[in-house]
Amino acid sequence: MPNSFAVAKATDGQILINKVAGRAVNTVGVLFTSMAFLLFSCVQFTVYSRTGIGLLFSALIVALGEHLSKKENCPQSVWSGNLLVVTGYLSAAFYALATFYVNGVQALSSPFPAWGLELCLALFATLHGGRNKILRYAALPYTLLLSAHALSSALASGETLALAGFTVTLPAAASLFGVLYLAGLSAIYKKLELACGTESALSKRSYRVAHESYFMLTALNALALPKFFASMEYAPLWWALETPVLLALCWRSSSFVKHALVMGIWSVSAVLVFFDRSELAPYIRMAVPVSGIVVAMAYRNLHSAWAQWQKVTGYALYLYGAVAVALAIPLYQLPVWEAMPFFLAQAGVLLVLSLALRDRILLRVGCLAAAGGLALYAARFEHWDWSLVLPVVLGCYGMSLLFGRIKKKGGLPQSEFVPLKAELTLSAGEAGNLEIGAGVLGYLSMMTGSYLLFASPFNTISWGVEALGLIAFGFFVRKLGHRFSGLLAMAVASAKLTIFDLSGAGTATRTLVSFGAVGICCLAASIFYLVEYGREDNDAPPPDGQAPSAD
Repeated sequence: MPNSFAVAKATDGQILINKVAGRAVNTVGVLFTSMAFLLFSCVQFTVYSRTGIGLLFSALIVALGEHLSKKENCPQSVWSGNLLVVTGYLSAAFYALATFYVNGVQALSSPFPAWGLELCLALFATLHGGRNKILRYAALPYTLLLSAHALSSALASGETLALAGFTVTLPAAASLFGVLYLAGLSAIYKKLELACGTESALSKRSYRVAHESYFMLTALNALALPKFFASMEYAPLWWALETPVLLALCWRSSSFVKHALVMGIWSVSAVLVFFDRSELAPYIRMAVPVSGIVVAMAYRNLHSAWAQWQKVTGYALYLYGAVAVALAIPLYQLPVWEAMPFFLAQAGVLLVLSLALRDRILLRVGCLAAAGGLALYAARFEHWDWSLVLPVVLGCYGMSLLFGRIKKKGGLPQSEFVPLKAELTLSAGEAGNLEIGAGVLGYLSMMTGSYLLFASPFNTISWGVEALGLIAFGFFVRKLGHRFSGLLAMAVASAKLTIFDLSGAGTATRTLVSFGAVGICCLAASIFYLVEYGREDNDAPPPDGQAPSAD
């Protein structure tokens, strides 16, 4: 009786031999047939005919291979189909390169068709790889090689192009196009990774590797853009503007490594902006902090599935870094007196932004910046003019009203995005102190500015008008402090009028006008008090035992 186990082993070995032999013969047949066609087409046809026929032949090979690879019940057909698909793409790449780079055959005078065909083939192979099992693993090296050859050849070229009336170098155009092209490939692979699901862990990992690789290439190409467009002196501005674009590419990624890479690029641009010795205006350099604030708002407001610490880290780095750069740029580039208006404006914007974001850290920085700017402003009083004094006065009173509103609401809650946790961004007591402080600073600036910028006795008239305005404003907003400051201004104006202006050497006409103006302001102010007293008297409850009047 024969040994059944030995028979089974022999049968398995015979199957293996037949499988290997069949695939080997099939591979040799496909290879030799393809080589014969390639050699024949290279010798017998013009460049246009050769390219057209060759690409058509390659497309037919890919289509046939795609058809055979789907017959999973026939392993030999699947092997032949996969081999034909790969061979078709390699053949197409050969015909694309033969339009310019293959020696010994007729070629075109320009490499542009070859570059365009290479990039199209790389893109098509990437898209096709999402539906073909063998191509999804071969598409990455195939696409990398073709894209690298086309883009590197264009970057090494010294030609110029005329686009929309502008002349640009070919490397500059290729660098910009390369960023967009590689970013598109990265996005495609990310979409394929998300669509893959749990179908195949190996496929999912291959898509992730491709996505990460193309993202890295996109970032490197973006860093090289300044070299080809202008000069590396402007690199900080370029990199800052590219940061939101790079962030958009990796926004859906759960890996924080790419986000850290983008943070590093922006941080380098923020540091290098202070080493740039070019004569760029401060508002142009502000592109760096503006970019950081935009990205910080994206971390705060856009939906994402990241952990809270990742969101807070991105928000804090970009926002606080942008604020520091924005405050330092005017002081770095301009003399102190010229930088002071920029600094004051930034401090005002920073205070409003901190309240809108409910960020206690940002609020403290804004208060310090405002205090420093106002100290510089007060120290240079001899250079004041109304274009500077008026915005400071309006800004101080505006902030006083804003802090008063917060005090009335009982404080301002704290945001969850602030690294240092606190219950309130601004308490009612702190808001009250800031309300008083901002009002006092606005009052002092207005009174001092009027005294310095108007000659006597016109500054007296100005004080009278301002006192009337403060009293009216105090009744309108129901704030005793503004009414009191108006009365104080009226008393100062009256004292100066009777003590200094009357005894001075001014003309009788000026003295008459001063007395008349201040007197009218006093009468008008008294009307506000009389009207308010009458309203309070009418609103008072009637004495006991008396019915309210019919009115």
